[in-house]
Amino acid sequence: MTRSRYVTATIVMLFIAAVAHGKPGGHRSVEGHCAAKFQFLGPYAELAGPEPVDLYLGQTGFASFNGVPVYGDFDAREALASRAVAMQWEVNNCFAGNRPEWGIISSIGKTSSDSDARSTITFVADTDKELFPATTVAQLYFDINIPKFGLTIFNKEPVVLQGKSRNIDFAKDVDGDYRVQTRGRSGIPALLRKAMQNREQDRLFEPLGQYSLVKPVAFYRRDRPDEVVAMLIASDVNFQIHYGIDIECLSTRVDGVFMTGEVEIRNLTDRVEDVVWYVADSHELTIVAVSYVNEEGTWIVSKETVGRTRLGTKPLRLTVQAYNNNPAHTIGTHACVFVSAQNTPRDINAFKTEAVSGFLVIQGDDFVRLQRPARAK
Repeated sequence: MTRSRYVTATIVMLFIAAVAHGKPGGHRSVEGHCAAKFQFLGPYAELAGPEPVDLYLGQTGFASFNGVPVYGDFDAREALASRAVAMQWEVNNCFAGNRPEWGIISSIGKTSSDSDARSTITFVADTDKELFPATTVAQLYFDINIPKFGLTIFNKEPVVLQGKSRNIDFAKDVDGDYRVQTRGRSGIPALLRKAMQNREQDRLFEPLGQYSLVKPVAFYRRDRPDEVVAMLIASDVNFQIHYGIDIECLSTRVDGVFMTGEVEIRNLTDRVEDVVWYVADSHELTIVAVSYVNEEGTWIVSKETVGRTRLGTKPLRLTVQAYNNNPAHTIGTHACVFVSAQNTPRDINAFKTEAVSGFLVIQGDDFVRLQRPARAK
């Protein structure tokens, strides 16, 4: 009898090989796009205006299965045969650029393993045959930063989204994607292309769904946590495949408790794209530095893990350095680094036609397979 495991994620989608050694989970091949409507209150209505504000957020992330041994072998078909699956976010980052006068707005999901306010998602089967189609409930917590106002807001109660989801269908979700049909198959990232070539559809756990806000949620000022800034009064989320950006880990190096990874972000389209990129760590690592050459040709070394660039034919190469939080486990077997890049379309309809995004998880076997020798002492 197949074991039923309870897993949690949200605004996400999973993409995992049938059996993989690493932190079991997914959301490698899809981007969520969210139309969120905020009503700002009191003095903040003077800043944002009295009318509700629409933000169009693109989301990428990685969610891990609950109840599954961490960094062990796991067959995703176990989850597909379950009646209920729960997941928790390891990283869940959203960005909006449709209010250019406000700057790029970031909405960073709370994913700390020692927090009660951790973003999750559950899938419950609608039939007694297999997991999908499923009713999906996501509970999310965010820190939202609005650069124009120098303001960060957060929610104490979860943003609850509910809807229906199904598993990926290559014919419908890849071949039928508007961008694939109009801009070409060359924009399909390598990870998804490989899965299609290997005919792995029946071995993938990659839900696509449409979810809506269950009830309004208050957002508070981070530096004055009792002061309400705005109400989230509506939110609708849809998913589509990543398209137009490929991200590859070129090499890794482990020097004691430090890991260095070299990553390349490539534009697969024939257009120059303005993108937001980010790197994030699992709970076993802490990123201490990110270095790259900016558009002016200047070498940048920074602790900032989010950046912007214009991505044309020349790829962006990032060097990521991270510290091992748990030296009892080697980085090569117990750690993850997440890398993503996306543009920020002007409205929700443009996500379907103009969105480009990509996502990479470096974990488990990847550290060993791509590892270079440590530096000589």
